[in-house]
Amino acid sequence: MLTGAGAGAAVGLLAALAWLAWSPPEEEPEVPETERLMGHAEMRGATGAGGISDAVSWLRQALELEPGNEQATAALARARSDAVQAIQNELAAGRPIVARGLLDIFESDWPGDRVLSDLRVDAGELFDELARAAELADILDRVEIDITAKRLRAPKEKNAWDKLQHAEALIAESDRARKNWIEARRLQIASAYVKLVDGAIAQGSLVSAKRHVTNLEATVSDHPDRRRLEEQIDQLESARAASTAETQSPETPENITPSPAGPSAPVAADVAEESALLDSEDEFWANVKREYEKTENCDTLQRYNVAHPGGRFQEEYFALRAQCDKRDNL
Repeated sequence: MLTGAGAGAAVGLLAALAWLAWSPPEEEPEVPETERLMGHAEMRGATGAGGISDAVSWLRQALELEPGNEQATAALARARSDAVQAIQNELAAGRPIVARGLLDIFESDWPGDRVLSDLRVDAGELFDELARAAELADILDRVEIDITAKRLRAPKEKNAWDKLQHAEALIAESDRARKNWIEARRLQIASAYVKLVDGAIAQGSLVSAKRHVTNLEATVSDHPDRRRLEEQIDQLESARAASTAETQSPETPENITPSPAGPSAPVAADVAEESALLDSEDEFWANVKREYEKTENCDTLQRYNVAHPGGRFQEEYFALRAQCDKRDNL
């Protein structure tokens, strides 16, 4: 049995052994601020183009704390390369607006960077090219609609011919496919005028025939049908002149009083001349307008466009039609 002194020694020994068995936990070594910032930059940069700017900010802070840090400098160079690649990818995908948005961000991270400046020029050129392509596609669609509706060279600035001229200005010289398309549409307009001239000649409408053949010449000056049509117009004009001469009465002898039952020779001549000059299209349009003013029926106006497509009253027709449609939509 231990005495008091022995027991005290034993307790002291046990306490010493317990202290040796337990020791306070070691504190984790503090991470340098430079490394912490670079770690943040690496994680944020890995999220894609949206994180590059944040990564750049942390890398620059790290370089302020430790100028010349090789790892931070290399990471900053990689971030710039990733930024350039992200912009190039958007341009290659045909998204210049997105590319411009990235440039707005990255140019503030690398102000004055020559490569980024060149990419902004590329983005502007691509945007303009896509805008021209979209405008051209819209114009070409409307050309087809105008040709179908016989809006060939009228009304002014709302016809197939003017749209073709505008479209040609948007097409590059090297774009032979679209250049050929333009030429084919010109020939299509010319063919439509050939049909209009043939129709006017068949109806005996000299004024319409002359007007349409003038438009044909303005569209395709060396069209193979032009000479034939001009000869037929000359024949129609000669026949009209001969018919007018036949309707005129011979001079009345001085001792014979003109019969009151019929017009005098001068009056007959005036009537014949007026009939020769009066074009059927004028009469038709006057009748259509008169009926429309009485009924306010839009279908009445359409009769003119069907009977005289591309006629010289088409501008007035479209103006009345627009008023009519606006009134019906109120």
